[in-house]
Amino acid sequence: MAINKVTKHPKEAYMYIQLLTNKESAKYLYETFTETPTRLSTMTDEQLKAKNPDLWVMAPSLTLPSVRPKIPVLPKLEYAMGKTLGKAWTGEMKPEEALKVVADEWNRIVKGAGLQ
Repeated sequence: MAINKVTKHPKEAYMYIQLLTNKESAKYLYETFTETPTRLSTMTDEQLKAKNPDLWVMAPSLTLPSVRPKIPVLPKLEYAMGKTLGKAWTGEMKPEEALKVVADEWNRIVKGAGLQ
């Protein structure tokens, strides 16, 4: 999350981010929408771990967070991946086939953008 530098309400934007990322909200978002937790306390919460034993596996990712690359074709890459992996998740396509399709599509997009 970020605050737009030209916002007329930076204080309110900051307060909204605090609301969305506090312990209670993070737990609620995970329990209700399985939103990936951004807090270590949520990933290691004993009640949540009892229902979701693999939740803690994500905890080490918080030690070295990274953001997506800032490249103009990122939306195209994400769309290509989501569309194709969705077919693998629903059984319309074998996982290996889906990954090959995604790799081919990504190579096409990246090459077309002059990034390869």
